[in-house]
Order: sequence, then structure tokens, then C-alpha cells
Amino acid sequence: MNELRIADLEVILESWNYQEAVERTRPKVTAWSQATMELFRELYIAREALSRRGGARDPNTPTWTDFCADIGYTRQAINAKLKYFVPAELSQDGKDGFLPPAAQPSRADREAASLARIAQFRSTGARPPEWCDDDEALLRRLDAEDKAVQTAHQMTRNILSYKRQYRPTRDYFTEMLSRDQVKGIDKFKIADRRLRSAQQVAGDSIAQFLYSIDDLNERAKAAANLVVRLRDIINDSIEEAVATQGAVGADDCDFEIMEA
Repeated sequence: MNELRIADLEVILESWNYQEAVERTRPKVTAWSQATMELFRELYIAREALSRRGGARDPNTPTWTDFCADIGYTRQAINAKLKYFVPAELSQDGKDGFLPPAAQPSRADREAASLARIAQFRSTGARPPEWCDDDEALLRRLDAEDKAVQTAHQMTRNILSYKRQYRPTRDYFTEMLSRDQVKGIDKFKIADRRLRSAQQVAGDSIAQFLYSIDDLNERAKAAANLVVRLRDIINDSIEEAVATQGAVGADDCDFEIMEA
């Protein structure tokens, strides 16, 4: 059966005529363009009308999100398509259309507008009608960055708070790496998938930083400084655990080696 369909397609392709195809396609393109413009106008009017009625503040009034869901799409997807639509009433030629590429906002302008919508969302708790997928992606990125910064600050405060009380009495970091079963092994298995992903990002960032240093001596110094910093973090952390949780140190650590 499949061979028959392929044979039929070959016949169609062999008999295709350029001029006949143009004549068939031209009216379809015209109808498609007209229907597309009418659809964008309907969507634009619906969004602006619902935005003015304040559906997000009145639970009894449908919102733009409701409208999009009722026609089978998400608000973000439609907003992305409406991004450059201009209704006839606001266009220079008096026709519905789209901003030409030269008139479209730059990447910096788009990000500034996205940041403004995110600021509005964080202030009101409601996503504005113009909210799109780009806004959602930027919001997730900003939230992740904020969380990373908060975590880093908290870890720094924790380290500083117990570093004054618990000075490392042993070099746990070196002891762990010198154990017989980890010699020559440079990877340890981390059970948490999110931590593995974060570790990969951190490792890539460190590699990028080191390879950006052209002078080999300077690169080696930078790598050594990073190792010393890691050693201090590990030693401080274990020393706190020894003092506050009754751990006895590196010998209690049960590393599970990741298979190559």
C-alpha cells in the first residue's frame, strides 16, 4: 500500500506544471492572507476589550486567558503572534497589518518591555494581557538567578557564622581525595538530578573561566585558588557538622563512585 502511495506521488511530481500551480495557489494565498489578517484583528480586539474590563480583578468577568483557552490556544502563544500586529485604526496606511522589520523593536527594547511586564506581575500578582512565552521564560530565568543568589548569600552567612566558632582542625578535603578507593577517580555520583544539572553548569562555567586565561601560569594560579576555595568550604562545612551533629569527619563520608 505504501509503495502505491509513493508511486502516486511520483506521478504527481512528474506532471507538476509551474504556471498551473501559480494559478491554483495565488487565490488560496490571497484568501489565506485575508483570513489571517481578519483572525489577528479579532484576537487584538478581544484582548484589548477584555483588558479594559478588568477580568483579572472581577472573578465574574471572563479574562483574556479564558478567551484564549475557549478558542483552543494559550494566551502566551497568541500574544507571541500578536506582538507586531497593528490594527487599521493605528496604522499609517489605514489597513490592518504588521510592523515592518525595520520598525520592530530591538532585542534590548523587547527585553525592557518584558522586564516591565514582569515587574507588573510581581507587583500585582496577575500577568498582564500582553504576557507571552518570552516573558514566562525570562521570569523563570530571573527567579532561578534570584534563588541562586539568595542561596549563595545564605551559604556565605552560614560559613561566616560558624567559621568564627569552628576552626577546621583537619584537612578533611585532602583526606577524602587521598582515600584509596577514590584515587584516580574524578567523578562522584550525586543522587539528586537537579544537583547534577547544577554541578554541570558550575563545571562548565569554571572551565570557560579557566580557558579564557591565555597565560598558562596565570591559568594554573587561578585553578589553584579555586581548589583552595573549595577545600576551605568543605573543611568548614565538615567541621561544623563535627561540632554540631556529632559527625566524626571524612571517614564517615560514604562516596558512591560514578561509573565511567
